[in-house]
Amino acid sequence: MITLNTFKARFNQVFRQPRPIGFLVGVIIIAIVTTATLMACSWAAGTEHSVRFNPYRTPSDFGRLPHMEKYWRAKNESANDAKVFSSWGELTEFEWELREREEKNIVETINNLWREAEQEEQSGNLFSLRQTLSEFLTLTSAENLSRQISLTDLQWRRNAAFDKLDALTALEQGSPASLIQKYLNARSLYDTQIPSVGILESLSELRTDKNLKDNVAYLEAATLYRLQDEKAADAFAKIAVNFFKSEKREAALFMYAVVTMKRSKVFTGDKRESLCQDCPDDYLLKAQSAFQRFLSEFPQGRYWGDALGWLAYLSFKTGNKVRALANYYRMLGSQNESAKVEALFSLNFVRNHANDDELRQVESEIEDEPKAALAYAYHNLYNYAPFRAIDWEDDEEQRKIKISREYRRIVEFANRMVNRHPKNSTGGAFMVRLAEGNFELEKFSEAAQYARQALRLGINKELRAEALWVAGVAEYHLKQYPTARVALATLIKENPNNRYTEGARRNLAMLEEDAGNLEAALEQYLALDYRHDAAYFCEVLMKTEQLAKFIDSRQNLKNRDELLYVLGLRYLRDFRWEDARKIFSGIRPTGRSVDGSYLNDTNYYNYGEQESEVKLRLFDPHIRGIRPQWLEQDLRTTDELQRLDNNYRLATDDESRAEALYQFASFIYQSSLLFYNPVWRNNRHYMLYEFFEYGAFRQANESQLLFDYMQKHDMAARALEIYLEVVKKYPNTRAARDALYTAAVCHERLREYNNYWREIYAEGGHAGERMVTYKEVKRSYPDYRFPLGTLGWEPATRTVNGGPGWADLPKPKPKPTLKERALRYAKATAKLARKKIRKTFWFGVNLLLTSLKMLWAFTYGVYKCLWFGCAFVFTCLLYKWASEARWLLRDELARCESRPRKTAEEKETAGDAILLSTNLTKKGEIEPLLSRLDAYLNKDLRDEWKVYAQDIYYKIKQLKQYERGKSLLALSAATHLLLGILLIQLLGAYK
Repeated sequence: MITLNTFKARFNQVFRQPRPIGFLVGVIIIAIVTTATLMACSWAAGTEHSVRFNPYRTPSDFGRLPHMEKYWRAKNESANDAKVFSSWGELTEFEWELREREEKNIVETINNLWREAEQEEQSGNLFSLRQTLSEFLTLTSAENLSRQISLTDLQWRRNAAFDKLDALTALEQGSPASLIQKYLNARSLYDTQIPSVGILESLSELRTDKNLKDNVAYLEAATLYRLQDEKAADAFAKIAVNFFKSEKREAALFMYAVVTMKRSKVFTGDKRESLCQDCPDDYLLKAQSAFQRFLSEFPQGRYWGDALGWLAYLSFKTGNKVRALANYYRMLGSQNESAKVEALFSLNFVRNHANDDELRQVESEIEDEPKAALAYAYHNLYNYAPFRAIDWEDDEEQRKIKISREYRRIVEFANRMVNRHPKNSTGGAFMVRLAEGNFELEKFSEAAQYARQALRLGINKELRAEALWVAGVAEYHLKQYPTARVALATLIKENPNNRYTEGARRNLAMLEEDAGNLEAALEQYLALDYRHDAAYFCEVLMKTEQLAKFIDSRQNLKNRDELLYVLGLRYLRDFRWEDARKIFSGIRPTGRSVDGSYLNDTNYYNYGEQESEVKLRLFDPHIRGIRPQWLEQDLRTTDELQRLDNNYRLATDDESRAEALYQFASFIYQSSLLFYNPVWRNNRHYMLYEFFEYGAFRQANESQLLFDYMQKHDMAARALEIYLEVVKKYPNTRAARDALYTAAVCHERLREYNNYWREIYAEGGHAGERMVTYKEVKRSYPDYRFPLGTLGWEPATRTVNGGPGWADLPKPKPKPTLKERALRYAKATAKLARKKIRKTFWFGVNLLLTSLKMLWAFTYGVYKCLWFGCAFVFTCLLYKWASEARWLLRDELARCESRPRKTAEEKETAGDAILLSTNLTKKGEIEPLLSRLDAYLNKDLRDEWKVYAQDIYYKIKQLKQYERGKSLLALSAATHLLLGILLIQLLGAYK
């Protein structure tokens, strides 16, 4: 990241020297570098399908068995199609677009298949229709279609396909094709229109056919169901009774249970809350009984998973979480892929609601069902514990405690099951779960021991694969490399392309690397198609001769040309021209236009690309091989570097030798991607930086190996070494001056070149044997003139941005004559006099203004004091006059007559009247209960003030009837008003 200090240092280095054209360019470059850095730091380069460049997992996470996947893919895909080991679907935006396009193609294929079935139905080609519908159901089954792919109306299409295939069985039983065609038309009409009685009437002729009458009855019941007719449940029940051997009996029993369930309170009530487990609901009980009967009659039926799922749902909604979880784990342990997927989705929501006591009850309920119990243990170990058991707001310690508690639960459960089945294959299966639980608790010795015991008990298939996995990885953690290697190799051999293969090869690769066998580790990465890990091994970890020996000893490698290409780049990087040319010439390239369709799909074509940009061009990741454009560029680079090297060797004096070596270094500095392997796909320095930043090194000297690789790979770092060699060997030549200056430019460029070098320089490190600054250049060559700018400096031609590297020296000015000197002196004297006069004038003006300001301040202060004094005296006088006015007004008010009051008899009479009007009973009698309350009425403070105000007002009205009273009222109002105004003014002046 660019810090403030780094930005300041960058700014000072760019603009420290006077550069006439560098300012604006420098600002633009810094803005671009800053923006690019922030963008680069905002996303993580890497892929899930990698070991070193995996931002999602640590090496210890690779030992965990894979979790149960909710999205299933086809089992019959080949390795090339399934891409079990390929990382090339996750790297770039273009490849995500290709993946989305591939999913759209799958959707289009399914839609085309359905349209083809509709056309065959309309044309009456019933045999082809049956084949097309079967193909459609196979393609859209849970085993073959990922749930991530959304298809409109997929379920009703599958329902229609099943129904039509059931009707087509009547063709082999002797029913006329015309009747079957009529039924198919009615079934299609049912799907495309709102059901009506007309559909049922059109089927009257078909009821006489013994092979189709069950299909007709089912379609009639389905029509009633869509019309929400209450007779739908009875119609489905009659089909199950009347057509006991019909293929529609299974669907009828299932639909009877569904229809009955949807009339229960679970569906008609509030679905947001669970219902009472003991609440009476006849429809709910009937539905549960119907689903149970269906499961007993069709334990391997088409709708088995749906029926068990509905039972689990009903149990959960009525508060029976134990029965719900048990049923979901039964679905998870079955061989029905669709049921597994639904169970995994449901458990994501249901599992968190169960407490420890309920889970113990679940374990007790499924103890006699090994498949469900094993599914429960595996799901808890690898789906629930690491992801769902924790609250992401917890701290790290709380998360570890919660996860460890779940693992211990499974260990205890597996121990009980092992003791219950001590010596048979079931006991071996739970021995595997016991090993897995101990492994997750990092008890590797116990995990390896239990896994080996399970293998000796004769477990097979997936359980054997899991036991081999746990044994191999646990022994790898215990550094028992020989036995761990055999276990993982056996696992890979027995599972060449399934959910265990990738993880097994990952762990085997790490094991071989830790054991010091880099060649065997590289073999695993090549088998996994982890191209970034393989490139890192070939370019960084392995020595050049070691890589050459690896390739020579494996002549039948599928990726031989790609490894040879890396070897050729390493020879080129080591300046071994003949070896590099020999390797490049022996590679069999692909066709020149193999990426044409890919570039068209991604809308990417760089028609005006430079020669150095060839390796940056996108290419189809699914087409292996080396592009001829890369080889052509590398061979041209080899020829040019060899020519410059020969010029240096053939030079006769120091000046020419220094210049030849300087040009050799300048060619490298000004070039781009000379030693770049396009397999990194423009993510090299991002991946290497994140790998370097998080310290995911697996070898003791790996950090230094990476640093050496970066110095040899990046052009500025590689050229820096040669520039310093020029200065060291030929210090007194012209080329040495420019070489030392360019070495400082190399350091400046590397400081912000990419994230890796930015981190190295920020921590005080640097490329090359020493740090070169511009001060050192000036100190070593005091008379050296710096070029016009560092940005755009082209050392090979000694130019800046294609223009001259240095400004022309100014011509010496001629000596002035006596007249010119006298005139210059006169102008200088006049200028000085003007300056003195201007300074004196403005001094006087400022002095005058200051005096006026002081005089005004003094005058205003005197005025404020006089005003305050006068106002204070007048206020005192007004206070005296107001007091006298109040005394006179009070005396006059005392002479006025008082307001007349009511007598006690009048009050009592008025109170009794009120009571008579408000307190009559239902019988018309008077309640005397409130007759005494009048004595307590109108006695609060508010009423007292009200009476006082009424008395004053009564007397004031008397005063206004004669002249003296009016004068006293006016005098009192005027004096008090003026007194209030003066007091407010005085307070304002004081403030």
